[in-house]
Amino acid sequence: MNDVLKRFSDLPWVEIAPGAREKRFTDANQTIRLVQFSPPFVESDPCTKAHVGFVVSGEFEIEFTDSRVQFREGDALSIPAGPATAHRAIITQEVTLFLVEPA
Repeated sequence: MNDVLKRFSDLPWVEIAPGAREKRFTDANQTIRLVQFSPPFVESDPCTKAHVGFVVSGEFEIEFTDSRVQFREGDALSIPAGPATAHRAIITQEVTLFLVEPA
């Protein structure tokens, strides 16, 4: 049962792209991430992965094929996988997200 506690404070930040860094735990079923985005982060290609998460701080928009949705601190998000929900993050200020994704 020692694997039930995940301490992000024990992990270093890892840069994953310009303007994006994360702390990550992965097991057989899921990935749990604490992610920070800030300008100049630009997501060039739409993402088709599933995301469930929470905006810890800041705000940002997610652009879908036919709409944009703004998320603010305290909001939750749930995006199913697949091309019908292809999306990209629009980052204009620093935002921190807690995300859970299939592994």
